[in-house]
Amino acid sequence: MVPVYCTIAGGTISWLWALCLFSDEVEFNTYYLKTVRPQNWTQWIILLYALGFISSLQTQASHELIHRREGFNKALGMFGLMNIHYIHFKDEHVMGHHKQLATIEDSSTSRLNESIYTYMVREVYSTNKSMWLREFARIKKQHGSECPTIAYILFNKMTWYYVIYICMWVSIYLLLGASSLKFHFIYGIYGLWYQCFANYMTHYGL
Repeated sequence: MVPVYCTIAGGTISWLWALCLFSDEVEFNTYYLKTVRPQNWTQWIILLYALGFISSLQTQASHELIHRREGFNKALGMFGLMNIHYIHFKDEHVMGHHKQLATIEDSSTSRLNESIYTYMVREVYSTNKSMWLREFARIKKQHGSECPTIAYILFNKMTWYYVIYICMWVSIYLLLGASSLKFHFIYGIYGLWYQCFANYMTHYGL
């Protein structure tokens, strides 16, 4: 488990470093937070691809941790998925993908001859939609069909996942500024790209 923990730590540190590196609001005078900042589009693209790849490693490590029984490991896995706005993957992967593997209902299984771009959009949209519907069904079962609308919001895991994302966005903006927040969204897109590409290659061919 040590390599998995190190991967999560490395991914988190590189993400925090990049947030500081791209900040226009806070001036850092250290070499690693000022001098190494990209100066042209080529350097920007290379750095973003490198960070996206690191994000993908962190995501795969998180994937392994959410399968563990220990609450600490599951929480750490969710933390590793937070940076790319994919915490719901913990629930959807276990309750959706594992039960619907290689069926038309499985969002993580790519269709025959489906392009990676189509697959990425479909997976991100479908996993979110599936989790919302699953949570509505769970709340209805636990609290009855007559429960008020507010219950579907307050007791919904997806609501709190999105609250976490919003708190993260606000914190980045207030501490480091708009440039760092912009980088965070780009980082999330790159991370999702690599995550979806890994799933695409692993579950290709329905």
